[in-house]
Amino acid sequence: MKTLYDIVDISAFDNIPFIAQKIVEGFITGLHKSPFHGFSVEFAEHRIYNPGESTRFIDWKLYARTEKLFVKKFEEETNLRAYIIIDTSSSMFYPTEKKIVNKAAFSVFSAAALIHLLKKQRDASSLMLVSEKTDFYSKPGSTQLHINYLYEQLYKVITSPLPKGKTTSLAKEIDTYAELFHKRSLVVIFSDLFYFPDPDKLINALKHLKYKKHEIIIFNTIDTQQEEELQFENRPYLFEDLETGEKIKLQPHFYNRIYKEKFTGYKKKITDNLSKYGIEVVNADIRNHFAQVLLPFLIKRSKLY
Repeated sequence: MKTLYDIVDISAFDNIPFIAQKIVEGFITGLHKSPFHGFSVEFAEHRIYNPGESTRFIDWKLYARTEKLFVKKFEEETNLRAYIIIDTSSSMFYPTEKKIVNKAAFSVFSAAALIHLLKKQRDASSLMLVSEKTDFYSKPGSTQLHINYLYEQLYKVITSPLPKGKTTSLAKEIDTYAELFHKRSLVVIFSDLFYFPDPDKLINALKHLKYKKHEIIIFNTIDTQQEEELQFENRPYLFEDLETGEKIKLQPHFYNRIYKEKFTGYKKKITDNLSKYGIEVVNADIRNHFAQVLLPFLIKRSKLY
């Protein structure tokens, strides 16, 4: 039986916090049943007492059990600052059929789940939505009020009309905000990486982030079946570029081989260049469950803290 941890028809739900919670609950349950059983998903509620600070918030009950001094942690105390960036250009709203979760929606639900995880770990979340410009940006925060505000912005992404003709300025915006992000933060990016005709601009912007000592994980959000494998019925189709409006009629079967070669070459150029700088690119197929996002995220976070 499928759960919200998997890809299901989530159009029946319009409650982002509920979806985030259920995705995370399903993930943790699945994690304990997987080969990764034992991987730490415990969430710290305390920190070690530092000599000289006030004893007001020492947890004496915990001391009685452990004979060690721990201080209760509060909302404003954070371990990590995570900046979640979502590409909201028009190409991210493919597929346009209602029955399939599109790339933007998959990114939104994944981001909501990450925010929920970060909240539980007393980490601070920031959200940045980028199309032709930065449409939304928040500084990192961990209070419930802040989290609810981020959920509201995510909800707007999936309920707004389909944005046609919007390209992405992801490289330019990343280059600008790299100077503003708090030092040694974790930057999480959701994008289909369709940065034509010059992916070098995106590569250089990400290198700038890395130069500023940030850890970066990119979720290459894509419909593998259609956009990479070109799996369509053997008949003519009218394809439309959601960003330029350009239309072309062709039979995909005749172009399958050459398309795959060019697509693979384009993707390899980006991933190979970024891997040289320790920037991780993770495939995030919108037809698969959310473990492909949550597990790499937790592993990356565990390396930082």
